[in-house]
Amino acid sequence: MNNLQRYVFIFLSLCFSSAFAMASPPPLPEQAQALNDVVVSEGKVKLSQGRLDYHAEAGALALNADDPEEPIATLSYVAYFKTVDKMAKPENRPVTFIYNGGPGSSSIWLHMGGLGPKRVVTSTPDKPVLPPYPVIDNAYSLLDVSDLVFIDAPGTGFGQFISHAANAQERQVQKHQKANDAYSIDGDAQAFAQFITQFLSRYQRWNAPRYLLGESYGTTRTVALANRLKVQHNVDVNGIILLSQYLSQDIDIDRPESNPGIDQPYYLALPTYAAIAHYYQQPPHVAENLDHLLTEVEQFSLGPYAQALTQGNLLPESQKAELAEQLARYTGIPAREWVKADLRISGPLFVKKLLADQGDTVSRTDGRYRGASLDRMAARSDYDPVMTIGSGFISAYRDYLAKGLNVNTLQDYVSDSNAIYHWNMTPENRSFNLLPALSETMKMNPRMKVMVLGGIYDLATPYFVAQYHLNHLSLPEKLRANLQFHRYESGHLPYLDDKSLQQLHQDLHGFIVG
Repeated sequence: MNNLQRYVFIFLSLCFSSAFAMASPPPLPEQAQALNDVVVSEGKVKLSQGRLDYHAEAGALALNADDPEEPIATLSYVAYFKTVDKMAKPENRPVTFIYNGGPGSSSIWLHMGGLGPKRVVTSTPDKPVLPPYPVIDNAYSLLDVSDLVFIDAPGTGFGQFISHAANAQERQVQKHQKANDAYSIDGDAQAFAQFITQFLSRYQRWNAPRYLLGESYGTTRTVALANRLKVQHNVDVNGIILLSQYLSQDIDIDRPESNPGIDQPYYLALPTYAAIAHYYQQPPHVAENLDHLLTEVEQFSLGPYAQALTQGNLLPESQKAELAEQLARYTGIPAREWVKADLRISGPLFVKKLLADQGDTVSRTDGRYRGASLDRMAARSDYDPVMTIGSGFISAYRDYLAKGLNVNTLQDYVSDSNAIYHWNMTPENRSFNLLPALSETMKMNPRMKVMVLGGIYDLATPYFVAQYHLNHLSLPEKLRANLQFHRYESGHLPYLDDKSLQQLHQDLHGFIVG
């Protein structure tokens, strides 16, 4: 989603020391693999219900346009398959395709954070962690009910855009053009659809139950992808899982001031403001019961607050002052600030102001994380404290690739690209809205289930926006039973703490088994 990568994910590349650069490069390890090799490894994981054996395959699939001799790009992946008795018909076991968002993020976060058989122990809001970052068995891996395929988006992981042109300049131009074609909602969905159909053929899983699971912009991709698979490839999926959804560009609390007259971002983000303020006991007399507080704030948001904002400049000053006092009680931001802001405070302004008196800024993606403000005089938040977890994921994953998956290569693993700065978010020069595509897919595939998940401390993709979307889907009553929503006491990445990860696994397990 827009601006998320700039704040949350760290743009790192692995660099060699100057001494290494001056010396002759050492020989590659004996088991070093080329990009397009499929590297097979065996593993086991101790789940909450006992030990599970699996084998993993890390590789890349080439995407082609019309000419198979001229591939557009390669997409790298890691797939995990439960080791089962041949009589159990493993080809019919569910398979879940998993990816993060960005856009321009690899799948490292979901892979090593909460769904793969191993996970990295990284910083939590109350316990920062420094190297070494342990990689441990993930007792809540989704591998217990489904085979897993973690897909790196175009331009990330070990994937590359490809050109066979004769000289470097032509190759650069062709790669740039292929990247431009992929860096859009439609181009991205097309790339993932081709990957999935190729994967189903390569691994003979065409008759397996199929699930799509995306996080953040990955939810945008999931809806576009499910629709493309159905409409253009006649491929049904059993269910889609939208984690920290981002389906409509208009409802965005990052920069709502750039879209005057659209007030939903303000009142739909208010419950998240209240949850974060409650976490820090701002104001000190905030309600003790969080669930009761959120119910109250949700009703206020859709009632008096929304009605007041729709009046615009016609709202009487006396009513504005009264509402500002209520907003201050919910959020810890003084009433005078609400009046000054015309009752409209954006997400970046809220996380900057909430703990400003203490010299701290609050994370936009998980309000439980806080850090010292880089510039206490800045008008908006200048960084996201949750980004400190990124180095732990990247360091641990590079180590795990070699030691756990037998992937030994000097090629850099790109955890995040700069695709977000080149992404075409506005098809046909309009703000995107994937809700019509979701409704269409559910109508054309009436057995498909949809699960939406959100964290109450997440201001990047507020949970109340997700509920609002579900309540406004154009669906007949009989199809509404296919929708379910779960919220967690967590942020944008609800697998960072054990409590939320356990609940997340329970919900995913029930969704797939059910």
